[in-house]
Amino acid sequence: MGSTVGMKARKKQPATSRPAAVDVSFERALMKLEDVCLAIKDGQFTHGKEDIDRLYWQQKLKNIVMPISLAMAEYKGPRVFHQHYKHREDDDTVLVPVLESSRDNLVRVCARSVVECEKLNGMKGSKLLDEKSLLERSLRQFLAAAA
Repeated sequence: MGSTVGMKARKKQPATSRPAAVDVSFERALMKLEDVCLAIKDGQFTHGKEDIDRLYWQQKLKNIVMPISLAMAEYKGPRVFHQHYKHREDDDTVLVPVLESSRDNLVRVCARSVVECEKLNGMKGSKLLDEKSLLERSLRQFLAAAA
């Protein structure tokens, strides 16, 4: 038989501490987007240095992913950068630090990235096209979960 000496009794957690379904879907979409961004940042989608066309499109795709990964790092970690200053309405000489919501910033960056993905026309290479469509799909899922 098991002994409960020295063990704390487990208490039931209140219903308010459980995450809402919206937050769970948001976090899942965020994790999927993070995986796709990491795969694109670390991926090699060309056949070598001589493959200039694919190197060009690979760099374009990585340039779209980089702001997303920076916004995700800001959302997940401590706020270190992106401190903006705004003039007070009553006094033009005084600047007040204003920190934007990191979640709103991430959503804004993802919405802009969807537009940038749609502008990528003429891309060559099956791996690049697959990664582009995967990125676009995960961005749309993230934006739908964030709404």
